Amino acid sequence: DIRKYLPWNRAIVSDNISFYDIRDVLRKEYRFEGKLPDSYFFIHTELSKHPKHVNISDLPNNITLPITRKEDIQLLTETLKKKYTFTTNKLSKEWIDLEADTRPPLPTDMNTANRIVNTNLPINRTQILQTVKQLRLHYKFNRLPNDWILTNYTSQDELPSIDKYKESNKGGYGPIYTLSQTSITNHNYNNDDDKDNNIWDSDQDLSLTSLFSKITNNLIKENE
Repeated sequence: DIRKYLPWNRAIVSDNISFYDIRDVLRKEYRFEGKLPDSYFFIHTELSKHPKHVNISDLPNNITLPITRKEDIQLLTETLKKKYTFTTNKLSKEWIDLEADTRPPLPTDMNTANRIVNTNLPINRTQILQTVKQLRLHYKFNRLPNDWILTNYTSQDELPSIDKYKESNKGGYGPIYTLSQTSITNHNYNNDDDKDNNIWDSDQDLSLTSLFSKITNNLIKENE
């Protein structure tokens, strides 16, 4: 029953149904041109500057106004956006009143930061995220200075053609080596049985991969 989704309000729909699903169902039963009438959509009103003008019974029980912790802001805004329009960073202190940020700015000397935060600057690019988290516990800043990040790292090689990739030592293939005819014919056999179980093929050159395969098969036969 699509009636429970009307008027349509995307902010309060918890399942996977979309507005287009609603529209398609209605078109099977009714004729209408273009978009649905405005009355089929929930109208969000502008949020008041003061909570006393809002039905705060819709707020979760664990939310106390004004918000004083950053971690509670998202829960508040997700609840309010179901019915209201607003800009989070423009909400009055009656809604959000965080404590002043008393962290000092990032020092200009990285050695000072190393001593205070126990970091190991300068760092590689792979260490940026973790180091920024550590530093922001003590300092406020937007980004790390360029000279705090090492740049002498080796970039990856460009992907080669498939033939070059197979001939390279990467990817588990390795270069192909060929045994000469002389090395095959000069092989000494201990007895006639060796010739019967010969893993060498004097009729053709063998790649190293093929040679290893024949050696393995021969060992299996000997252990049977």
